[in-house]
Amino acid sequence: MTNQFNKFTFKLLLATSICEKDDSYIVSEIFNRFPSLQELLDVTEEELLSIKGIGRVKAQQIIATLKLARLNPSTAEERFAIRCPQDSFTYLKDMQYLTREEFVCLVLNTKNEIFGNI
Repeated sequence: MTNQFNKFTFKLLLATSICEKDDSYIVSEIFNRFPSLQELLDVTEEELLSIKGIGRVKAQQIIATLKLARLNPSTAEERFAIRCPQDSFTYLKDMQYLTREEFVCLVLNTKNEIFGNI
C-alpha cells in the first residue's frame, strides 16, 4: 500500500514509462478501470491486456513501473503524520477497494510521520 503518490503523479509516471501522453486513451482507460491507487497497484497483466492498445510488452512495462513505485520511499517533505485515528483512516482509505483481506503495519518516526509500511 502506498499513498506517497497521488493519482496525478501516477498518471505522469505511467505515461512517461510507456511513452504516452498523460491524457492519452490508454492512460485514461487504465485510470477509468482502476479508479483507486490500490486497484491500480494490484492490477494484473491479464487485466491490462484487456485494454485496447496494450500488448504484452506494454503491460509488462506498466506492471514494472507500478512495482517500482511501491518501492519508492517518501521524502521528509512528503511524509504523512498520524496525529489521531482519523489520520490513519485517511491514509489507509484506499484499502476499502481491496478484494482480499490485508494486514498493514504503519512504521512511524518520532514525529509520528509514516516512515514506511509493512
